[in-house]
Amino acid sequence: MKREELNQKNPKYVIYSVTDPEFVSFGNVLEGYDLTTYMKTMEEIPVPESDNIYVLEEKKLMQVPETVQMQTNLYGGMDIQVGYCNGHTHTLNALEYHKSAEVDIAMTDLVLILGQVDQIEDNKLDTAKLKLFYMPAGTAVELYATTLHYAPCALDDAGFKSIVILPKGTNESLAK
Repeated sequence: MKREELNQKNPKYVIYSVTDPEFVSFGNVLEGYDLTTYMKTMEEIPVPESDNIYVLEEKKLMQVPETVQMQTNLYGGMDIQVGYCNGHTHTLNALEYHKSAEVDIAMTDLVLILGQVDQIEDNKLDTAKLKLFYMPAGTAVELYATTLHYAPCALDDAGFKSIVILPKGTNESLAK
C-alpha cells in the first residue's frame, strides 16, 4: 500500500514520509547503501502467522557483506547486532528508546510511530504528540537515541518485515 492510499484510508491521521522534513528531528534516511543482499536474505525469513517476532541477532544477516559497511560507517567500528522484527502490529502498544542510534531497514512498506524523549513529562507521554511515518520497502533510516519507537505497523494482512541494527548487547537481559 502506498502512502497516498494509506492517507485516504486513514483520514483521522497525518501520515508523513521518512523523506518529509518532519522526520529530521527523529532520524535521517541513509543513502548510498546497497541493500540487495539484505533484501534477498530476508526473503528466507518468514513473518509469523500472528503477533510479532523480534530477533536480536540473526546469523544470516550478520554475514551479509554490507554489515561491515554499516558497522564501520554508522557505529565507528564497534560491535553491532543485526536482527529483525517481523509481524502484524496495527496499533501503538509500547514505546522504547536506546542510548544509541538504531538503524531500521524496511523490507516491506510499513509505518513507524515516533516520539521524542523530551515529550515525556512526569513519566507520562501524551500519545497525541506522536507522529506516523510511512517507510517504503528498501529504505534504511537511522533513528536517533532520543527517538521513542517500537515495532513498525503492518500495512496489510501479509504483515511487515524490517531489519534492526543496534550496538551489540542492546535489548539483552541484564546480568544479575
